[in-house]
Amino acid sequence: TCLISKRNINDKNILLFGDSQADSIKFQLIRSSENINHNLRLYDENLKLNSQHSLKKLLKEVNKNNYKAVIIHSYPGNTNLEIIEKLLLMNEYKKIKFIYIMSPPIYNKSVPLLLFNQHVLKKSRLKRKTYSEHRSERIEEYDQVKKLKIYKNFYSADIAKEICNLPVMIKNKREYICRLMTEKFEPFYFDSHHFTNTGASQLEKVLQKVFYKLLD
Repeated sequence: TCLISKRNINDKNILLFGDSQADSIKFQLIRSSENINHNLRLYDENLKLNSQHSLKKLLKEVNKNNYKAVIIHSYPGNTNLEIIEKLLLMNEYKKIKFIYIMSPPIYNKSVPLLLFNQHVLKKSRLKRKTYSEHRSERIEEYDQVKKLKIYKNFYSADIAKEICNLPVMIKNKREYICRLMTEKFEPFYFDSHHFTNTGASQLEKVLQKVFYKLLD
């Protein structure tokens, strides 16, 4: 692993484990970890926690360093939540807090391209996704996370709620539209699912809320 936060605080380590999806929000995670005076270490290999092989690698790293928490984040479907439950059932890791960052809204095409086509070329109007649509797309993930909440050392962050928070009325029902950019036209994504630093910064509140729970 490598230390990616600015300061090295003894025995206060948080591990970030996952694929390129985790890498895309690392700068916001650095800020959140430093706000609670913890180190953030990045596992130096993009790994999907979906096999015994990746579980063994994670356990080897956890056993080697003194971690207060492990953050797990990946592209939708790349993390097997049953493997996370295996971790939660292991007595030797009861004192470690496991934070699962849930999937962001995912799009079929590059978001910057879609925005360019709509706002610059005036070619096509982008269909905006709602939080309820995102949730229905990922209903299995939401159901599995709900089951894991019985474990005291398991925490989750629904980052889509921070992105999908523009209230509108659709067919006499209140829905929440997922934002794609700032008011200054700074996009939240650099492709169909990876966050830009601007997009990751939108997650500050929800991530900070989870990080402060590590101090309990």
